[in-house]
This record gives sequence, C-alpha cells and structure tokens, in this order.
Amino acid sequence: MSKPQHIRTLIAKAYENLEVCEQLLATRHFGICASRAYYAMFYAAQAALLHKDLQFKRHSAVISAFNKEFVKAGVFPLATFKSLQKGYDLRIEGDYGLLEVSEDEAAAVVREAADFLRIITKYLISQGYQLEEPDK
Repeated sequence: MSKPQHIRTLIAKAYENLEVCEQLLATRHFGICASRAYYAMFYAAQAALLHKDLQFKRHSAVISAFNKEFVKAGVFPLATFKSLQKGYDLRIEGDYGLLEVSEDEAAAVVREAADFLRIITKYLISQGYQLEEPDK
C-alpha cells in the first residue's frame, strides 16, 4: 500500500471510530466509548507520523513521537497532545480499570477526539493528501 493510501486508510478508521462513539454514548457504554474515541485519535496521530515516514506499534511510542514531532515543533497546539494523552488514560481505565468512565468524561473525550481529527485532517490536506473532511 502506498503512503497516501495508508494515510487515507488510517484517517478513515479514525472517523469510523469517532462515528461509533455517538451510538455508544446513546446506549450508555461510556468505557467503550472512551476507548473508541482514543483509537480515533491514535489512528489520526499514526497518519500524521506516517506523513513524516515514522511508524510505531506501541501506543506510548506514538504518543511520544507525536509530542516530539508536532507539538514541541510548534505544528500543533499543546492541547492536541493533552487530548491524546487523556484519551489514552481513559482508554486504559475503560478497558482495564475497576473504575467506571463517567458520561461526562466520555462525552468530553469524544469532543476532544473530534477536534483532534479535524486538526490532523486539515494538516494532512495542507500537506497535499487527498482527504475528505467529514461534515461532523
């Protein structure tokens, strides 16, 4: 698969995960919702890193590289890194923790994931990738 195709696939997966979040919120599956919102950000972060020919399998490596390559470099605001990190923490809690993810926490991470995806998608379009930005 070519790099542009791989990036398009990652962005499509990101938006697919975000879309599922609305259904999960409505059915009160807050932990799973938080996990899917995080994965939406994770796939988008992977796409941005792939633009720079960087690929990582470990979540911690993706988060760290995103911070180094984009936030510390001034490409994206610090809030994007904080959203990704917060999403990761909620994903761990939702998937493995004993505490429940609240409705407010889930709704907040979904909003942050939507913002994160918009920022990454706009960046990748500005770098010449043929992506469609969903209306959501």
